Amino acid sequence: MPITQEQIRFYNAVKSGDETASLAALEKVKALNFLNKGGIYGTLHEPIHLVAKKGMVKVLHKIHERGFDLGTADGHCRNILLIAQEAGHTDFAEAAFAMNPHFCLKADVNHVTALHIAAAKNQQSLLTKFLELFREHGDYTAINRVDKLRSRTPLHYAAKGGHTEMVALLLSKGAKAKVFDLDNTLPRHLCPIGNEALESLLKAQENDISLFERCALVLADLTPEQSAVIPADLIQQQQAFVAYHKTQQAEYEKNKSRLQQDHEQLIDHLQKEFPGFVESIDSRLKIT
Repeated sequence: MPITQEQIRFYNAVKSGDETASLAALEKVKALNFLNKGGIYGTLHEPIHLVAKKGMVKVLHKIHERGFDLGTADGHCRNILLIAQEAGHTDFAEAAFAMNPHFCLKADVNHVTALHIAAAKNQQSLLTKFLELFREHGDYTAINRVDKLRSRTPLHYAAKGGHTEMVALLLSKGAKAKVFDLDNTLPRHLCPIGNEALESLLKAQENDISLFERCALVLADLTPEQSAVIPADLIQQQQAFVAYHKTQQAEYEKNKSRLQQDHEQLIDHLQKEFPGFVESIDSRLKIT
C-alpha cells in the first residue's frame, strides 16, 4: 500500500521534533505502520520508532488510544522501549513499559537487553522494575546476561559509565563482578580512570559468593531422596545457576584460548615481517 500524504506529514512533523504539529497530523492518519529508512546505514524503522527516539510521550498516548500497534521492532530488532532508553527519554520508557511490560523482555539484534541499556544510562527505577518482571517469569539469570558484540553484562555497562549507585544496585540484585568479556575484561577494568572507589567496590565483590549461590552449591550435592523434599522452584533456580556457571567457565576458557592464539599469531607475523625483532626484544628484556 503506497504511503499517503497524511502519513508523510505526520512523519515529517515527528522528525522535526514538533510534538504539537505531530499530534495534529496524527489525527488524519488512518494507518501508522509504514516503513522508512533512516540513519547512516538506512535502518528500517516506522513512525512509532521515531516517536520513541524523540521522546514524544503525548504522541505515544494518542497512538495507544487509537489502537495502533506499539510492538513492532526496527531494523535492529529494537522496540520503542529500547529506543527511548537509548535516547535517554526515561519518561517515555516508563510510559511504554506501563502500556506493555513485556517490552523489557526483548533484546535487540546484538542481544542488548533493556537491563544493559538501563545500566549504561543509569536508569535505576527502570532497571528495578525490569528485574522484577524477569523474575516473575522465572528468569533469574537475566541480570548477568551477556551481549553478542563483546559478551558484556549490565554490570560491565554500568562500570564503564562510572555509575557507582547503579553498580551498587546491580550487585545487590545478584550481578556478578567476576564475569569476563571477550577481551577477558572484568567490569572493574572498565571503570573511568581515577574512580578508585568504584574499582574498590567491584574488586571487593569479585570473590564473593551470594547466599543463593551457596544454597545452589549445597543443593547440587543432595541425593535424589533429599532433593525430593525440596520445593520444585528452588531446584529449578539451582539448575539455572549451575548452567550459568558452566557457561561462564566455558566462555572464559574459550576467550583465554583465543587470546593465546592471537598472541602466537602476532609473534609469528613479527618474526616473518621483521626478522630479528623478537630476538632483539628478548635480549633487551634479559639485559634489563
